[in-house]
Amino acid sequence: MLESAELLKHMDEDLRDKYFVRTDVDTTPVYFSRDLVSEEVWEIIREQHDLDPDDTDFLVTDARNKLPGGVAKSPSEALAILIGVYTLAGGRMELLVDALQRDLPPAESEVWEEIRLCIEGSKANNDKRDGLKVLARHLATWVRGGEARPGKPSELSKADHGFALTITHYRKHGLTDMV
Repeated sequence: MLESAELLKHMDEDLRDKYFVRTDVDTTPVYFSRDLVSEEVWEIIREQHDLDPDDTDFLVTDARNKLPGGVAKSPSEALAILIGVYTLAGGRMELLVDALQRDLPPAESEVWEEIRLCIEGSKANNDKRDGLKVLARHLATWVRGGEARPGKPSELSKADHGFALTITHYRKHGLTDMV
């Protein structure tokens, strides 16, 4: 996750029409020699950087270097990871969407329903797909050695779990369910 955050510092990504256009951005030192630029350009450099009139060269240590970073129909993997983590950590989607989009979709738009399905969706609740939370639970189940099934994993409430433990305890000590 820290690596994803660091990568975002070195890229600009814009949505243009239907594509996310990425520009990789970095800083690089640039050497300017008075002999390699016109007098007019040298005067501009000298004034901007408060150089002495007798200086013959100058090193800019933090010049921004921009290179093509690629074009895709979805945001970069680094951004997708951070959005997923933010979502699973309970982050507020309206704040995130507001921060990352220029035009916030209206509250009643289909976009918000699609976002809800991506996060909370569950085939077990007749949604068209399982959302991020269900898929994360499946992943955690497999990682921990369990068996995941389609749909939202079943659970017992704290109260039901307590009752089950009590019933099991009494059965182990010879008591029955019969009154």
